[in-house]
Amino acid sequence: RGSLPFCGGFSEAPLLLPFLSERLLSPRGKAEALMVHGCDVDPDPSRYWWPAWKEWSTHICGPRVTLELVQQDLVTSPLPEADFILGVHP
Repeated sequence: RGSLPFCGGFSEAPLLLPFLSERLLSPRGKAEALMVHGCDVDPDPSRYWWPAWKEWSTHICGPRVTLELVQQDLVTSPLPEADFILGVHP
């Protein structure tokens, strides 16, 4: 399970998701599935980028990768539990 707070438009997707998939999923890695949760307080990316990345990730990474992108204010609700957290903020 991975978590990406402050993900905005999630511009890291085309590099990060294939990288994690190739290295963590079996047969090369030990994981059977990968779940990535991204969030941002800004609702704008949810109009275009988030649906596009969800569709893209299913097509490129396959059914063992689940991408969840939500509008979330981390002041009022905590991140879900994760094994890997990548926080990139401008």
